[in-house]
Amino acid sequence: MATKAPYTLYYNQWSICSQMVLLTLAFRGQPKDAASEIVVQQQSIDILASKQLEETFLTEINPKGQVSFPNTKNPEHENQQKQCRFQC
Repeated sequence: MATKAPYTLYYNQWSICSQMVLLTLAFRGQPKDAASEIVVQQQSIDILASKQLEETFLTEINPKGQVSFPNTKNPEHENQQKQCRFQC
């Protein structure tokens, strides 16, 4: 197992986007090597009760109020970012 800092996925079970990400994570399989391993912790958030609008969430977890991408120079990631911006 890699000792990388994990990513945290904040999701809601009723969100179609959350469901697509969770499905992708479930089907992703094993990493090809230790360097490509990504650790993802999952944290449910109740968007129907507006928990994403609470002060703690907006100040500590998502201060910009938007989805962000890791800063990377990988051309494949840049292409994925462009596609996501177009689709979202």
